[in-house]
Amino acid sequence: MRNMFLGLLAILFLSIPAQSQDVVSHHQKNTLLGDKGLTGGFVGFSTKLGETNKQEDAWLGGEVAAIFGNNLAIGVAGYGLINTIESPNLDFNDSPQFYQSGYGGIYVEPILFNRKVLSLSFPTVLGGGGIAETRVGGVIDDFEDFDLEASDLHNSDFFWLAEPGVAVNLNISRWMRLSAGASYRYAYSVDSALVEDDRLNSLNGNVSLKFGWF
Repeated sequence: MRNMFLGLLAILFLSIPAQSQDVVSHHQKNTLLGDKGLTGGFVGFSTKLGETNKQEDAWLGGEVAAIFGNNLAIGVAGYGLINTIESPNLDFNDSPQFYQSGYGGIYVEPILFNRKVLSLSFPTVLGGGGIAETRVGGVIDDFEDFDLEASDLHNSDFFWLAEPGVAVNLNISRWMRLSAGASYRYAYSVDSALVEDDRLNSLNGNVSLKFGWF
């Protein structure tokens, strides 16, 4: 009886490490990134060209992201409108008004053939932004007079945004990458008195220079 009891205790203690390994393995399989470790990261500087209110627009901004498993970048992104886009509305003095806008959010970029000289990726931004009418034009067109203050903003509004895209990436070096592609900016929940949703929606051409570890 004593030998049987000791045998059962031995089996019990021997089974604990195996069960612990199963628990660890189980948790690893259920994480968002699985067993994909951190393999790199980058800071990107981007320019986007599209349309706002049926006028050609230009946006400047960037991304900061970490790369997991060599095929998935996750981070944040933000962009601001830098040229003059005229609003159809006039102020109280019947003077023209212009749009000021910016947006940003979570940045997700699945990457194919990341180890090749040319790779294909699908950068997507999910988040929101703001738009307002002001007496001041864009940074590019009115750089010397661009002294925008809070009191200059009128009829501001928040909007939600989703911007999926596709890009071709050229690996210039281990720490520099040039990307070019297209995306579609889809905005919704904008106050129609300020600008209709579809006046912010646009197909964009994008160019980005990224520095980091690829």
